[in-house]
Amino acid sequence: MPIMDGIEAARCMRIVEKSRGWARSRIVAITGLSQSQTAEILGDGEGSESEDALDEWLVYVSSFFPYTLGMLLILARRFIEKDKLI
Repeated sequence: MPIMDGIEAARCMRIVEKSRGWARSRIVAITGLSQSQTAEILGDGEGSESEDALDEWLVYVSSFFPYTLGMLLILARRFIEKDKLI
């Protein structure tokens, strides 16, 4: 991203939400990095600042689009069920 990466953008969104008293939005990161690379970026485990900014993250498999699309549908369903929209 030109000005900040997605994790930094998510942190900024969380700051705005908190300062304005808004409800927490769902933020899902989609990355081309491997799971271990993403975990390394997110921090040292539960409760890290980066991890707290994101609700979910998905590793994008560019060579196998149907898999990635399926994972997005699973995430969408999970969010809908959590919010009892269905």
